[in-house]
Amino acid sequence: MPTEADPAPSAPRRHRRASPQRRPDDRHRSGERLLETILGASTALICAHDRAGRCLFISPALAAALGLPPSGIVGTTWRDAGLPAEAATALDDLRQQALASGRPVTAELALPAAGGPRTLRFTVQPATGPEGTGEITVATGLDVTDQGPPARAIAESAPRPEPPARAYGIALPGSLEGQGAELQLLHSLLDELPTSVVLLTSDYHIAFANRLFRRRFGESHGRRCFEYLFGRTEPCHDCRAYEVLRTGQPVEWEWNGPDGRCYHIYDFPFAGTDGTPLILETGMDITQLKQADEEIRRLNAELEQRVIERTRELSEAIQTLRQEIAERARAQLERERLLAEVQRRAAELDATISAISDGLIITDASAAIVRMNEAALRILGVHAGLAPGSDERSALLGEGSPLDRALHGERVLASRLRIRRPDGQHRELLVNAGPIREREEDIRGAIMTFADITPIVELQEQWEDILRAVSHDLRNPLTGIYGQAQLVERRLLQGSPPERIRESVRWILRSARRMNTMIGDLVDSARSEHGQLRLSRRPIDLPAFLQEYLRERATTMEADRIRMEPTEPLPPVLADADRLERIFDNLLSNALKYSDPETAVTVSFRERAGHVVTSITDRGPGIAPDEVPHLFKRYYRARTAREGREGLGLGLYVTRLLVEAHGGEIWARSELNVGSTFSFSLPIARGEELESPLPA
Repeated sequence: MPTEADPAPSAPRRHRRASPQRRPDDRHRSGERLLETILGASTALICAHDRAGRCLFISPALAAALGLPPSGIVGTTWRDAGLPAEAATALDDLRQQALASGRPVTAELALPAAGGPRTLRFTVQPATGPEGTGEITVATGLDVTDQGPPARAIAESAPRPEPPARAYGIALPGSLEGQGAELQLLHSLLDELPTSVVLLTSDYHIAFANRLFRRRFGESHGRRCFEYLFGRTEPCHDCRAYEVLRTGQPVEWEWNGPDGRCYHIYDFPFAGTDGTPLILETGMDITQLKQADEEIRRLNAELEQRVIERTRELSEAIQTLRQEIAERARAQLERERLLAEVQRRAAELDATISAISDGLIITDASAAIVRMNEAALRILGVHAGLAPGSDERSALLGEGSPLDRALHGERVLASRLRIRRPDGQHRELLVNAGPIREREEDIRGAIMTFADITPIVELQEQWEDILRAVSHDLRNPLTGIYGQAQLVERRLLQGSPPERIRESVRWILRSARRMNTMIGDLVDSARSEHGQLRLSRRPIDLPAFLQEYLRERATTMEADRIRMEPTEPLPPVLADADRLERIFDNLLSNALKYSDPETAVTVSFRERAGHVVTSITDRGPGIAPDEVPHLFKRYYRARTAREGREGLGLGLYVTRLLVEAHGGEIWARSELNVGSTFSFSLPIARGEELESPLPA
């Protein structure tokens, strides 16, 4: 096919004498050979029938499509050739319509085929016989089985122009001029082919072109193919049609026509009636196929890209899903762990609440009880499921109660509460309560714990009874003994009694005084620990007070061993005189007791930071450094005090309580084999008399 290709070298012409006139049978044979060559090489579906419906010609492609041998069809009707009755009737109907209308008729028919049913689009048109009557029909078909529904729509019949075939430059073998019906049939068949048919001469002229080629590209008017098709002055450099003349072998290739469409070309050698070498070329428009192929490639590429993208997305989604599944699995395990932990802690809390001896009540924000432990039920004297009575509820939950205060945001610590149980018993409770907050300002309820301190209160009352008995019932006889001993001593001093009797009287006085001191220590210790010690304080001049103290105890204490160091005038201190005597009793008696009789005990005074400090120094064996911090603890006795000397271990402890009750301090310094110094401070008086209890 002429395209933009290099000019092929012309094949050598065969110089054969041509007779001026060939016989008709030679021309018939040449035309038949041309037809057989063209149709045998073509894939066109084409056939011709006479008016009676007998087949005059069928192309090998159509015979193969119908699964029938061509030799068994020519000269017979469709029905006689073995075509199913329904298909034969449909084809005969098309033929009759074309003969009756004298115009082409097109329809799509479903026909049996070797590979299964196929849909063929047939165009049937009448052809003129030798006498000019419409006695034959030519049918061309197109397999549209694989096309979409729009391609299967039946095209409406339309008349077509039928220009005669012409020879260009040389005589066309098989020309329709002066030939019989067979040659007219040949030309009709060539014109009805759905492919282009062209005969090319060695000098690039077009000797013959069928109607399809002429319709697409027009008439050549004697111009060479490259001139009228492309307007060139020399052959196209990429034309392969003329390879046939060089090699004598068919060539199959693709050609881009001047109409912008692509054609599948099949060139093979052919000889004219006079032996002239020609090129017989058939071409099929494959533009749509190429476009479809390109579209398929594009769609495949797009599909592959989409598959890649979708695969990547799916991979990412799968990875995300796996991560999410793993996260959910971990979250589930964590939830299970936390649930187990919550359950364990709830069980521990429940066991703890049930096991504690204190009562516990939990309420909501409306003061409704939501939880009571067994201890609370026992203390309140109620049974499980039975709420406290009105009296208990009023005391526990009523207005101003610890729980009511807790529900208003207050924390209640160590509050004493007295209730009356349903059995009539009164119980003393020590209550703590606080709010349950969900957020800073949102109180969701309250919790209250309480202990039954009724036995402790009863013991305290018994202890107070004992204190009263000790301070009254024991001190009264002791006071009488002490007074009588003093009277005897004074009377003995008036005469000259033996020294032994006088020493016995002094021993009675010392023992009575020591016993009185121990009783006082017991009473003051108990009162201090229970917050019941009261002081009657007044301004006291310490040096003068100590001198009077020593004068009064000259007969019962080794007062002559006690030395007061001179000091400058000091301001008076604020103290309780009776308790101050007890402080001096304990400190001076210890200093005298734990030092040699030949040594002196020194008392000094000094002012410091609003206090007057009194220091009592002995020359005793001293106290080990590790024992000094424990000297003022209850019942503690140093090793030197435990070596055969009597005492309860309360003297220094009670002394510390009394000094601290006055607002002062007490401390000790000691060195082994040198002696000890005990010092205490008392606040300077400001001219007022105060009476205040010892802080709890």
